[in-house]
Amino acid sequence: MNSTFMPMVIRQLWPASCTLACFEAFLAQNDIYITQRRMKVMRPDLCGDLKDENRCVYTHHYQEIGDVFGFTCSEIVGSDFLFPCYPASAMLTGTNTLTGTPHSLLWTYLNKANGVGFAMNPADKHYHRFHMSKINEYKLWHLKIK
Repeated sequence: MNSTFMPMVIRQLWPASCTLACFEAFLAQNDIYITQRRMKVMRPDLCGDLKDENRCVYTHHYQEIGDVFGFTCSEIVGSDFLFPCYPASAMLTGTNTLTGTPHSLLWTYLNKANGVGFAMNPADKHYHRFHMSKINEYKLWHLKIK
């Protein structure tokens, strides 16, 4: 298992596969190698068909997708939550979050000294930095390897 807090940057394959890219990066850092394409082939009912490049993963399917591929994915409700302990756990941010991006990000690290978090952006192949003062405004899901 990679001991760094920064995940490998996995680029989304289709315009609407940002969540699958985040899941792929999270799983890969934990030595589970399932690509976005494989997720779609195995579970088109949850992840969308290979031919449907504009279908996103619906938030109400996140938990079931996690169950299928070996991790838990729990929506965080309220303002009390644990910070990510990457690579064994991470946070998935919903669309239009933190930086105003129209897609999901994989939040893996928080610098507690200055309140700045880091999240993988699957659309731009880089990391976003964001300040924790705005975190309670956004939808979050906790990812954890089973």
